[in-house]
Amino acid sequence: MNVSNLLQLEDIVVTAVQGYGLHDIYKYSKGQQSVYIKHVFMPKLQEIVKPEITTEEIDFLRSLDSMYRYCYVLVYVKCKQTGRFDTAFFMDDGEAIKGTSKSDVSQRLADFQEIAKIIRNVLL
Repeated sequence: MNVSNLLQLEDIVVTAVQGYGLHDIYKYSKGQQSVYIKHVFMPKLQEIVKPEITTEEIDFLRSLDSMYRYCYVLVYVKCKQTGRFDTAFFMDDGEAIKGTSKSDVSQRLADFQEIAKIIRNVLL
């Protein structure tokens, strides 16, 4: 799924991070500020929400932490009624590695306009 079609971020430069076994990680930049976001798609939420992340991706997340750079995991959730990925939520890197409860996630679900606003106004 093409991430650029999901989020409308006309004032943000989005660059794919490639190589080293990394998948669906993008650098979002605005001026001198940047944040890395790993995109994950979940067709269904389990009681413990833990996205699939490779060992290489975990190492990458940890290396960003050591450089005081931020990386979040943006998890898209498929809606039962529409059959599309209509909502999403953010997890920080540590939370994505360990997992979190479905009830916690349910409180953080947002539509794509809200997600774009969070990236633009909060993360950058």
